[in-house]
Amino acid sequence: MAKLNKKDKSQGKGPNVNEHGVILVPPPKSVPNKEHMQRLNYLFQLSTFHTMANDQDQNRSLSRMYIRNLDLIQKKTKSALTPSFKRQICKSCHRVLIPTKTMTQQIINESKQKTARNDVLVLSCECGVRKRFPVGLNPGYQPHVERVGPIYMSK
Repeated sequence: MAKLNKKDKSQGKGPNVNEHGVILVPPPKSVPNKEHMQRLNYLFQLSTFHTMANDQDQNRSLSRMYIRNLDLIQKKTKSALTPSFKRQICKSCHRVLIPTKTMTQQIINESKQKTARNDVLVLSCECGVRKRFPVGLNPGYQPHVERVGPIYMSK
């Protein structure tokens, strides 16, 4: 039997890295504030359902009440919503933003060059609030939270 050096023993304490330089991270054992996140998700789904199903209520008051409750719970529990969650809610009127139902979307280019790099996606809510996202600069952009794949080590 060969003796183990001190260097060989200390390798087990460092990050677990495979041959491609990818850090292998075990999944978390539990999600913090799981009950709060489940409640927020349920309120969002309920609001979306009422927005889609109820055509008689043009003001969408029940759906907006659910989103208002979601916002209050999120602030009280200090739970962070993902960027995709936030993009689907109007901050001023608390509506769920659904294309052709509660909002209109268009790509505009107000620059002098009129190149594709300067395209801006404009989401206009029924209340008049507009959200603008630059889409021409990097069409494949995804926020850090939505990126799929392993975490790479920088060398």
